[in-house]
Amino acid sequence: MRPLALALVGIAFLSMSGSAMGQWRFMFEALDGVEPSDMELMKQTARERMDGKEVGTRLTWQNPETGNRGVVALLERTESAELECRLNRHSVELVDLDRRVALEFKICRRPGGEWQVYQ
Repeated sequence: MRPLALALVGIAFLSMSGSAMGQWRFMFEALDGVEPSDMELMKQTARERMDGKEVGTRLTWQNPETGNRGVVALLERTESAELECRLNRHSVELVDLDRRVALEFKICRRPGGEWQVYQ
């Protein structure tokens, strides 16, 4: 990860409660080696490309810049009057590090259209 990305994750990490810190510590360690361009592809796949898809859908992405690739699986979809939420599993192959990581994130689209990560 680039220094700026590490600093931003570090700031978010320091502002969390103890139980949340444990979850984010694992995520921070698991994402070591994931570049910002990889994260952008992960976000695009989980957000825009997953629109209108059924639970169980699996979409792939590949980053020609880094060689990293992954799969985003839609595990659950919920909707309320204000939020559309998705639980996604990200399986990422970090080619240069010969390592695979799997993480689950719950994301919700707020009324204005912006997405927020909840887990």
